[in-house]
Amino acid sequence: MGINKNTANIEKEILKKKNIKYDEISMCELGNQWLTFQRMRGKEYYKALGVKEHISIDLNGKDGSLSLNLDLPLPSKFINRFGLITNYGTIEHVNNQYQAFKNVHDITKVGGIIIHIMPMQGSMKGHGRYYYTPQFMKKLGAKCHYEIIDTCSYDDGLYSEIPSKNHCYVVLGAFLKKEDNNFISKEIFGNIEGLEDTGDLENTGNYEANWKYKLKRYKNLILKIIINPKRSYSKIKERIR
Repeated sequence: MGINKNTANIEKEILKKKNIKYDEISMCELGNQWLTFQRMRGKEYYKALGVKEHISIDLNGKDGSLSLNLDLPLPSKFINRFGLITNYGTIEHVNNQYQAFKNVHDITKVGGIIIHIMPMQGSMKGHGRYYYTPQFMKKLGAKCHYEIIDTCSYDDGLYSEIPSKNHCYVVLGAFLKKEDNNFISKEIFGNIEGLEDTGDLENTGNYEANWKYKLKRYKNLILKIIINPKRSYSKIKERIR
C-alpha cells in the first residue's frame, strides 16, 4: 500500500512514545515501499532519517529489496536482529499467514517495535487475499505477550492524493516485543478471529508477475476476437452461461 503521510506520522508518534530514535534503529521493512506524498523509495526515506541499518524484503526484489519469500522461514542471520519491523500493506499478499506473522516475531529483537497497517475487512475489495480487524490485532498481541501500543481501524486516505481513487479503511496494530519467546502455535494462530481469507490468489506472491500473466492472457483474447469475432463471441457467451 505504500507509505503515505498518515503512515509516516503514526510511525513517528509510536517511536516518540517509546523514546526510540531513528539513529538507534536497525529496521526491516516488509515490501519495497514507496512514499505516496513524494517521489522517494522507502529505503531512501529511512536512510535520510538516519537509521543504523535498513533492509527491505519483497519477493519481486525491486528497489534494493531482498528477494525473500515470506511464506518460508527467513534466514537465521535475521533472527532477533531488528528494532523496528514495518508491514505497510505486504502481509495481506502472503499466502501462508502463520509463517508471515511468525517471521515478523522471530526477526524482532526484545524491545523492538512491530507496526502493521493492513486492509480492513469490508474495504479495498480486490486488493489482496487477506483482510483484518482490530480485534484480530488485539488478540494476536495478547497471545504473543506483546505490549500493545495501539490497535484501531481508521480511514487511511491512502488514495486521497490520487484523483478518481476512493479512501480505504485500514487496521493498525503496533506492538513492543517484551519477551524472547517462541511464536504461538499454528493451532492458536488459526483460532484467532478477525482474519478473513478471500481465497483470491491473483494478488499474492509476486503479484506483479501475476498481472503480467493476466495482461498477456487478455491480449491473446483480444487478438482472437479481432481475427474471428463471431466464433470468439459465441465462446464468451457459452462461458457466461
